[in-house]
Amino acid sequence: MKYLSFVYTILLLIITTQINAQSVDEIINKHLQAIGGKEKLNTITSIYSEGEVATSSGLQSTMTGEYKVYTLNGKGLREEIIFKAIKNVEGYTQKQAWRIQGKPDAEPLSAAMAAAGQARFTIYGPLANYSTNGSKVELLGKEDVDGTEAFYVKLTTGDNTEFYYWIDPSSFYIVKRVIKSKSGEHLRTDTFSDYRKTDEGIVYPFASVFKLEISNEFYVIVNKVEINKEIDTSIFDMPK
Repeated sequence: MKYLSFVYTILLLIITTQINAQSVDEIINKHLQAIGGKEKLNTITSIYSEGEVATSSGLQSTMTGEYKVYTLNGKGLREEIIFKAIKNVEGYTQKQAWRIQGKPDAEPLSAAMAAAGQARFTIYGPLANYSTNGSKVELLGKEDVDGTEAFYVKLTTGDNTEFYYWIDPSSFYIVKRVIKSKSGEHLRTDTFSDYRKTDEGIVYPFASVFKLEISNEFYVIVNKVEINKEIDTSIFDMPK
């Protein structure tokens, strides 16, 4: 009797795992379809966006800085935050990751920050090709994000960097993302809103709030997005 009960428990666990896997695959596929579809996403080689940024006083305040992001699919990411004379820049390639933070000299980033940044320079993130890049995904259930019961999805990359996504069940857009290192270190939090379709048919968030490690929050309004813009790869290299 105990043996039958054990077998039943194992079978139930297998069935539940299969259902969960099917559910998370369906959610991710609907998300990819909602932002343009795999066919269009596969044609993107780069995304450049620029806009305005403010610190913790929020979107109601006067925008006092410039914000630019250069993403070259699979090759590099550069993120710039410029407040008057203060320039904060992060750069990532497959081989290096660095930061300029209010000083003229660049410094290398930790291995955990490097892994998180490198995963981000895949166009639309590691979710876009999770089945072929060695990542694992699982559905953790649902959680409330500003009044929306969002699907709560965890992705673990091959190097054990953890990405947590909250996906709106009606639009299937990502409303929140948290990145953690394999040791549980909190690396970055992003919330996304004001999704709009570009001329190329790709959907992009034109408003976001992000926080790096223990920094202040940054509020971003995007006013320009260029798809497949030619980008000089040297901008991703650490300045000497």
